[in-house]
Amino acid sequence: MANKTLIGCAAALLVAGGAVGGNMYAAKKLEHAYRNNFNLDDKRLAVTVSEFNMGAMSGSAKWSAAITPDLCSPDASLSAISEDTISLGLSGYTIRSKISVKNPDTGKLYHLFDAETQKSWFGGTHTDITAKDTLTEDGAKAEWQADAHFDVKSNANGHSLSNLSVNVPRFALDLPNGEGSFLLENAVLKSDGGAPSLAAMQSGKGLLTVQSFSVKAQQDGKPFSVGISDLQINSSQTVGKDKFDAEAGYAIGAIKVSGGDKDFAFEQMKLNFGVKGLDAAVFAKLAPLMEQQAQRCVRPEEIAKVTKENALSALNTGFTLESKGNQIRLGNSGAKADGELVFSPAKAASTDEWFQQVQQHMKYKAEASVDKQFLREAAKIIGSSMGQPMPEEELEKNINMLAQTPFAEDQGDKIVWKVQQ
Repeated sequence: MANKTLIGCAAALLVAGGAVGGNMYAAKKLEHAYRNNFNLDDKRLAVTVSEFNMGAMSGSAKWSAAITPDLCSPDASLSAISEDTISLGLSGYTIRSKISVKNPDTGKLYHLFDAETQKSWFGGTHTDITAKDTLTEDGAKAEWQADAHFDVKSNANGHSLSNLSVNVPRFALDLPNGEGSFLLENAVLKSDGGAPSLAAMQSGKGLLTVQSFSVKAQQDGKPFSVGISDLQINSSQTVGKDKFDAEAGYAIGAIKVSGGDKDFAFEQMKLNFGVKGLDAAVFAKLAPLMEQQAQRCVRPEEIAKVTKENALSALNTGFTLESKGNQIRLGNSGAKADGELVFSPAKAASTDEWFQQVQQHMKYKAEASVDKQFLREAAKIIGSSMGQPMPEEELEKNINMLAQTPFAEDQGDKIVWKVQQ
């Protein structure tokens, strides 16, 4: 029994010793990350650690960061400050941060958000961010509530962001003396992969939904407001071996305007567009340049130059542009439009030559329709806002002229345009 007890104690000491040794090693790696710009090779972020204390299982750190979003504008920088508490566990360590930003003019600190980051021993991290505060300054008042969640993984190209989710239940801004206000409610952003980005060249989807946001102001001493409800923006990109597809869609339940001579609302608005079969080579050439933005000033002219130099390859390969399911309604009337433009492969020696020959390798098909009542209602709104309403007789004359334009067909209560090549 004594031998078994001795062996058990020895084993426990070995395990404990290994855990302590492992935690000491983890603590050194963590301190190195803090003092090495969080292991980010990015000159847009400069981290300075003023204090780092780490015991066997817990610790703390104080740091500040100078953030320069665009290295071409070094004076437009932000200063952030954080106080972190650190705890180690079986799966990794947890860092809880209180992030504040500094007003560059007054030096005053404003608490921005709290963050909890879980760093696993295998290198991945998960971060939860919460923000809820009220700020009153110079007669203006701002209130906000938000949370965000995302994962960061290390890879051959550095770091990648995934599973992004941002939720803003409320953001309100009231200007002094009743000059105006802004209110955003229930905004949600989600991305299932890396946030869609031409530079990253990763497949992914994103979705933004907003229940409502409104703006109220004074116009010529009279109250004026614009409200948007049920906004949805979705985007996706698919990156293949040689081809690139992208789609984007916008939908708005209603845009309501009040305060003029006549209140009105545009409803059920939809706008969609996409590109298919585009040569991915042009983006592959752009990606390194985009990555260099973390190290130096990359001016728009430089990006435009590289884009132009590699655009011919994409044009000659051929691709398809499409926009379908577009619509807008005003009361009981509306307008619709669909279109597709196909460019077949070409052998142009320059972009100028490609555009000169574009008619030879281009096919298109488009159809649009508009209710005549929609034209009448829209004309009344425009005339009312300009203080010059159009006489009814002149309005009907203009509608009849529109029905006689090329490719138009008068179908009684609506006008339809069809064109194809």
